[in-house]
Amino acid sequence: MSDGQKICVVCGKSCAGQARIKNSKGQYAHQACVKAKQQADENPYARSGDDPGIAGEDGGMAAVLADLDESDIPGGPGSCAGCGQPMDPEAIVCLSCGFNRETGRQFSTRVARDPNKPMKGAAALGAGAKVGGFALAPFLPIIGAGIAGALGAGLWAAIAYFTNYEVGFAASIVGAMCGVGALIGTDGEGNLWSGMVAVVTALAAIVVGKIIVFNIYSAQFEEIRKELATNIAQYEYTLEDMTGPDVMERWAYALVGDKIDQGEQIQWAEEDMDLDWALYPDDYPASIIERVESDWNAMSADEQLAAREAELQIFESEMRETQRLLETKPTTTDAAQTVYESLDFFDALWGFLALMAAWGVGAGMVDN
Repeated sequence: MSDGQKICVVCGKSCAGQARIKNSKGQYAHQACVKAKQQADENPYARSGDDPGIAGEDGGMAAVLADLDESDIPGGPGSCAGCGQPMDPEAIVCLSCGFNRETGRQFSTRVARDPNKPMKGAAALGAGAKVGGFALAPFLPIIGAGIAGALGAGLWAAIAYFTNYEVGFAASIVGAMCGVGALIGTDGEGNLWSGMVAVVTALAAIVVGKIIVFNIYSAQFEEIRKELATNIAQYEYTLEDMTGPDVMERWAYALVGDKIDQGEQIQWAEEDMDLDWALYPDDYPASIIERVESDWNAMSADEQLAAREAELQIFESEMRETQRLLETKPTTTDAAQTVYESLDFFDALWGFLALMAAWGVGAGMVDN
C-alpha cells in the first residue's frame, strides 16, 4: 500500500485529510474507526458475528494496533488534555486545539489565508461588508443630521402654525437635533467631521424653517388680501359718507406730522403712541383737537362742502391704490427681501446659539 493512498484498514475508505493513526508497517486507520473497534472489543455483547473485514497485509485489528504507541490513540496516555487528540510526547502546544501543556491554557488558532487566493462564501461577504461599512462611514453623519434637520424644520414650522408666533429658541432645538443626528451617525463617537456636518445641516435647517414659516404667514396674508380687495371693490363711496370729523381727522394727522418733522414732542393721550396708530379724536392731544375744530367751525357751509368733496376724492384715490396693491401678488424677490428685512439681533443670537448647540453635540463635546 503506497503512503499516498492512506486507506483505512477498518472501513476501507481513504483517511486523507482526516483524523487518523498509522502503525510502524505504514497502515492507516480512522481515529473514529479505532475508537469504535475498541468499544466493541470492550463490550463483546454489543456485536455479533465475526469482526468486520479489515484491509491490510496482516488483516485484523491487531495488525493495525500492534505497533502503535499508546500516545497515538485518542484519549490515551499522553493525549491532549484539551481535546483528547494524540500529541507528540515532546510537544508543548496541541496542533488541534491550541492547548499549552506548560501553562494549562488553550489558545485559539486560525489558518492564515493566502492573499493570492480569492475568498469564498461567508468570508468574502464579511470582508465586503467591512469594506462597505468603511466607505459608508463618512456619509452616516450626513444622513443622520439631514433627517434630524428635516424634523427640526418641521417642528419649527408647526410651532409657528399652531401658535401664530415664531419662537426664537426653536432654532436652538433644531441645532441640537442636528447634532444628535450627526452623533448617531458616528455610533456615539463624535469627531470634527460630525461636528462640521451638524453645523452646516443646522444652518440649512434654520433657513428652510424660516422659509416655511414665512410661507405660512404669506398664506394667511393671502387670504386677508383677497378679502380686503373684494370688499374695497364692492364698496361705493358717496359725499354723505364723508363727514366733518373725517376732514378734521386728516387735518389733525397732517398737523401732528408737521410738528414731528420739526422735532417737537407730542403730548399724546397715552405714552409711546405712534402717529400711524392714533385714532381721532381719542388719542390726539387736546390742543390739536381744539385747533382743527376751530378751523372747521370758522368755515362757511360752502367751504365745508368743498372740503368734504376734496377729502372724498383723496379717500377714493387712496382706496384705488390700496386695491391695486392688494391685487398684486408679491414675487419671489419680494418674499426674499421681506425675509431678509425681518431679521434682527435676536434672530442672529438664536442662530448663533443653534450653531453652537449643533457643534457641541455633533462633535461629541457635550455629554449625552
